[in-house]
Amino acid sequence: MMETQSYQMTLSADGSKSEILYPHLSYSAYSGSGGINPWFLTRCLESGRFLSMSNGFCHSTELLSPGGMFVTMRMEYAFKWELLCSATVLSYFPYKIVVTLQNVGRTSLVWRHRMINRLDNKTLVSLDATMVLLNRKTRKPVAFPSWFLDKYGRFTNEAIRKSRILIPDVPPSPMSFSQSIAVMPSSVDVNDHLNNSEYIRFALDCVAVASGRHQYAHVKGDVRRLWLVDLSIYYRREGFQGDDLTVTSWEGDNPGDVMCVVRRSDDILTVLWMRFRINKAHL
Repeated sequence: MMETQSYQMTLSADGSKSEILYPHLSYSAYSGSGGINPWFLTRCLESGRFLSMSNGFCHSTELLSPGGMFVTMRMEYAFKWELLCSATVLSYFPYKIVVTLQNVGRTSLVWRHRMINRLDNKTLVSLDATMVLLNRKTRKPVAFPSWFLDKYGRFTNEAIRKSRILIPDVPPSPMSFSQSIAVMPSSVDVNDHLNNSEYIRFALDCVAVASGRHQYAHVKGDVRRLWLVDLSIYYRREGFQGDDLTVTSWEGDNPGDVMCVVRRSDDILTVLWMRFRINKAHL
């Protein structure tokens, strides 16, 4: 039987902060362009969140044991490519994922994630994730129990509360570009729905294909070589194995801005806002 060991993790006394150490990024982190794939970085942050929740962070196990589940409603990423592009498939850096509780509402909370290079302690990627507690059977929001609010209700952050999201009107072709995606079993996670990072992968692939076909005025060439500065995602509904989805992307008002929606028929599941630095590349 193969020997294994647990990830190195530390948890604050009140359970509101966790740190998990990782030795390096894997070979699969790098795209064909030679740079780190943004989608892979989102999975690294997801790994930190999952391991934290499984080891006492914010008493997640107790919250989920009565048949609950956390789903993402909103995610806001910021990438520091001037730091990330120093790494290549032939070099590496040890890193840690730090997850901290930022805000607690009635049925939702915000966790801040940071990927930090352990060699210089600089933040490479940050994420504010709004998570909603649902009943696994009904898929309806569930209010946090009183014991949880007694312990963590003090976590309020007015600055992190976001304004209402407006669902964009999808422009028709040729102003937009669409492609079809079938949800395969490999894209489904432990919550029996399409994993949140898969929407990001679908969207980035759609943008890459559209750019390669000269659909955009500003975002051109190999998108994998461009710096994705920030990414915001709003999750409206769940996707499931067997769904036939349509991914549509188009440029925004400012150079480098790209919007994307993932739909099932006419029902929008997810909206993504991307900002590329069009005068900078990975390599």
